[in-house]
Amino acid sequence: MIKTYVEDNILHAVIDKDLENDISDIVDLINLQHVFLAGKEESLHFQFTDCDFINAAVAVIIGTLPEYAHKHGKRVKYRFSNDEKHPIFKFMQEVGLYKYYRRKANIKYAGENAIPFNKIENETIMGEYTDKIMELAPIKMEREAQCILSSYIYEIYQNGLFHSESEIGVFTSGYWQPERNSFVFSIYDMGVGIPSKIRKHMNKEDISSEKCLKIAFVEGFSTSENRKVNRGLGLSRIENFIRLNNGNMKMFTDDICCIVNAQAPKEYHVLDRAIKGTLIIISILADENHIYKVG
Repeated sequence: MIKTYVEDNILHAVIDKDLENDISDIVDLINLQHVFLAGKEESLHFQFTDCDFINAAVAVIIGTLPEYAHKHGKRVKYRFSNDEKHPIFKFMQEVGLYKYYRRKANIKYAGENAIPFNKIENETIMGEYTDKIMELAPIKMEREAQCILSSYIYEIYQNGLFHSESEIGVFTSGYWQPERNSFVFSIYDMGVGIPSKIRKHMNKEDISSEKCLKIAFVEGFSTSENRKVNRGLGLSRIENFIRLNNGNMKMFTDDICCIVNAQAPKEYHVLDRAIKGTLIIISILADENHIYKVG
């Protein structure tokens, strides 16, 4: 639970624990997002007190909020005690958040293992980030399989950019952490959400969010009106890759969370408050003894 208090028309969020890539921490951030965006306070100040670690995939939620808030006449600031030595301040430098918001060309992120936080604005950047993911992913793949997997990832970026109807675009970040044997990356758009798109496409407003996601995972399904382009959401192929290779994917959209994990059935969790847009987090297992496959 993230502690909050209001002072001088500022909503203060005290982060006194590490933020991991799990449902409870993500739900806490979703709830904070809702309170701030729906509230009357003009500013949100994150105060990182006893927090020493933020999962890079989760950081994309914190990182996109200033962009969206600015569009709606609000502001977000990050506060640290002893800035330069605070572990979260250093993390924000390494993952590219500091450089993104400072907008200075001479600031470089220090993390060679980072998928730097950034806005996906065009297909050139999509290609660059897809290549970066394939470069950092700690897995062995045949060249043909690499091309297939990179096309899946590219497709998810593409659908976020062209179909999310996001006011601020699509953002991404990630990190390879050898000490945790983990590689995660995320894609977040703060758009209308997948269920909303599917309800509009099918002209049925009473479809539950869970049923909408089940439809979205159908191979080849698309909400695109361009019938000449047979392009789905790419979710079924990513799901297949995750199941084959013991990975994990979490998708938060509207008031539903879907989890794909190895050979287990998909899990669906109803959220107390809806997330703005769609957040996809993909975790890839580091395994030097396993040749990853795509089908």
